[in-house]
Amino acid sequence: MLVGEVTEISPRLERRRRIYLAPGAHLIAEIEGGEAKVTGRGKVGCVVFGNRFTQKLASEGISRAAGRADEVLIGKILDEAASKTASVSREFTVLRTDTIPANPEAEIRRALEEDCRKNCWRLCAQL
Repeated sequence: MLVGEVTEISPRLERRRRIYLAPGAHLIAEIEGGEAKVTGRGKVGCVVFGNRFTQKLASEGISRAAGRADEVLIGKILDEAASKTASVSREFTVLRTDTIPANPEAEIRRALEEDCRKNCWRLCAQL
């Protein structure tokens, strides 16, 4: 199970976008004002967060690899994006597993619910 997060903080707002990943499933949640809303879910292929430039780099890299994204390709895409835009960190970790949970959808759902309890977020607006 992996959880990634992008946070936007300003004097008036704190907003988070989280992705929960398990081999075979993903779930995207938007958290704002103490409320967590599930805004996306599905089977995992490749999910790219970021600005249009970063998404374009990722799309082009995956296309060149005929859709076969692995940890080496993801590392190369992140390296290229980090060298061309300040919105991608030069420090990152790419993780890989061959283990597939019996029920990946239940695993990611359980992780989101646990985060909601820990952080006092109210889970609403589910897909």
